[in-house]
Amino acid sequence: MTEDSSSVEVLIRLFAGWAESELWHDGPVPYEEARLDPSLVTRLQEWANEHYRAYAEHGDSPTDTRDRLAHHGVALAQEVAQQLGDGFIVEVDDPTRPGKLRLRGDSRELGGCCRPTG
Repeated sequence: MTEDSSSVEVLIRLFAGWAESELWHDGPVPYEEARLDPSLVTRLQEWANEHYRAYAEHGDSPTDTRDRLAHHGVALAQEVAQQLGDGFIVEVDDPTRPGKLRLRGDSRELGGCCRPTG
């Protein structure tokens, strides 16, 4: 994906959806457009497949499986943010508390921007 450096940061949502890509921005973002390393794409697809299998086998994944997949999702989100670079923020579910994490390419968490307050 290419962005004008003078433009606003683009929010990319990472989640195991029911589409051809786990990256979303106004719909699924094709991996070719994101220009991610093929090994990262493979790991994103494997992560999504684990979600699908857990859901198919259990309906709602056991807590330990959900936690493991959520932590893995954060690690993948950090890699996606690094590879996308400046101008992008990657959002992913926060496995430690309700809400979302937002990460920049330098792996900084953006100050709890999406966590519920109160």
